[in-house]
Amino acid sequence: MNPTSNWKYINKGLLVILSVFVLATIASIIFLSNTLLKLDNLISSGSQSVRSVLVLQNFLLNLEDADTNARGYVITGDAQYLTQYNQARQKVPAFLGYLQPNPQLHISRDQVTRLKSLSDTTLALMQHTVEARTTGGEEAARTILATGESNKLMGEIRSSAAAMSSDSLKGIGPRQKQSHENLVWALWVAVALSIFVLSICAVIVWYFQRSLRRERALENTKSEFLSLASHQLRTPATNVKQYVGLLLDGYLGRLTRKQHEALTVAYKNNESEIRIMNDLLDVAKLDLKRIQLHTQRVNIVSIVRQVLKEFDSYTEARGLDITLKAPTEVMAVVDREYIKGVIEKLIDNAIKYSHDRTKITVKVRSNAALGACEIIIRDNGLGIQKREISKLFMKFSRLTNEFSANTEGSGLGLYWVKQVLELHGGSIDVTSQEGRGSKFTVRVPLT
Repeated sequence: MNPTSNWKYINKGLLVILSVFVLATIASIIFLSNTLLKLDNLISSGSQSVRSVLVLQNFLLNLEDADTNARGYVITGDAQYLTQYNQARQKVPAFLGYLQPNPQLHISRDQVTRLKSLSDTTLALMQHTVEARTTGGEEAARTILATGESNKLMGEIRSSAAAMSSDSLKGIGPRQKQSHENLVWALWVAVALSIFVLSICAVIVWYFQRSLRRERALENTKSEFLSLASHQLRTPATNVKQYVGLLLDGYLGRLTRKQHEALTVAYKNNESEIRIMNDLLDVAKLDLKRIQLHTQRVNIVSIVRQVLKEFDSYTEARGLDITLKAPTEVMAVVDREYIKGVIEKLIDNAIKYSHDRTKITVKVRSNAALGACEIIIRDNGLGIQKREISKLFMKFSRLTNEFSANTEGSGLGLYWVKQVLELHGGSIDVTSQEGRGSKFTVRVPLT
């Protein structure tokens, strides 16, 4: 059975199953994509909330560090405090720059603007205090601190930053809950999709297996019918052959010239019918696996010589030159009769599709690298078109060329050859060039 014919089993029922499968898969993929996108947005939003809180904390830490070092410098006049004050002061605007209004985080533009304004005012007051200490001395700086303006501003900044942090963290809990729900949904859908895909695959496999079983049963029934029909037809055809042979040999009386010619035609046609029925029987036995090989170690060269001798009269009549290139002996483990049949069919084909007075070469050799005996049959005949090479070994396949109309054949010969060689664990290859001939290479195991 040709594997490519399996596509014919895709009927409406299977197409419906496949359509449902494709649509459900697409819908599931879209749902999973949207769910994962939402999940990513929620995670991103949560990350932004945490980042905003960290920015506010670092802003407060540096602002408080700047305030503490400014007071230390005012009280002690130690330049080390001034250095640390300047370092902290420079970081404050940078952290404020990261802070942006975000409705999802409940951070409004007014809150950000107010915090930046308070920060700028506080930094300006700190700088004024530090400059007063540097130019006017400790008393001038303490006077500024005594007003309490700095403490008031820091208090407002802490209060604003705390409110913003609280608002930013408010949505984390609900977002985490929603993220968890989306993740659970995504997992359930993924599990359901996996089960659905496996179920559909199981249905498709079952469907094809059922179709293949039906096809095998049909093939077997067809082969049984061919076997029975061929056997029943061959028996009377053989009897006809015997009686026509008796007439032609003169056992039943003398024949006129016209009677002899007519019976000769009948005899040849009967022979053709018997050959076709034999081909049908042989193929039916192969398909029904009723062939049992009786392998033994034989000399392939002697089989080839025997086959060539059987074709001597035919090749001489057409002026064909058949050359055998082979050593005295090449031993292989095969079924003698079946391999002889393979060689007969291939040489018969080479003769049929060659012009008169052309050359055919048969080569037999041992290929130790492949562990095989090779039989190579090369002719200088019509050749085979590339598009038709793939049809050579199919049942009832006959190529169209100038000889096909006048050449007998059932289209089963090469199919039978390939199947027999595969039973032996062998193979057959063909290379051909249209108009320049063909080469068939048979390989059978040496041991």
